[in-house]
Amino acid sequence: EDKAFIGSKEKWAERETEMEKKQMERLSAKRQAMNQDNKLWEENRLMLSGVATKKTIEMEFDDDTEARVHLLVHDIKPPFLDGRIVFTKQQEAVLVVKDPTSDIATLAKKGSQVLRELREKKDRMKSRKK
Repeated sequence: EDKAFIGSKEKWAERETEMEKKQMERLSAKRQAMNQDNKLWEENRLMLSGVATKKTIEMEFDDDTEARVHLLVHDIKPPFLDGRIVFTKQQEAVLVVKDPTSDIATLAKKGSQVLRELREKKDRMKSRKK
């Protein structure tokens, strides 16, 4: 049973490690990160369940600071914001006020008399300076 493979165990172990390295090189960065996250999650689950125990204690906890994140950004605008296509048959603006004849709505349309006078004074002062 021990002699199932021809050759030395060290040679086979070396070949297996080389094959694992080549396999890791072939994987994309995104896939490597996913595999690493999955491995850490599985180890965490095993530790919390009590099935496995950790024999070594990590003294350095900087694995989060060295992790690189690859972020792909797609600047896509939906067609209704694009402005090229009109999706509505209603051409006029929607009324903001439910009852346009209410007192507050009519006062808001007319504006304040005080503000109107201040604007006129400001315009007169500007025209005098010119």
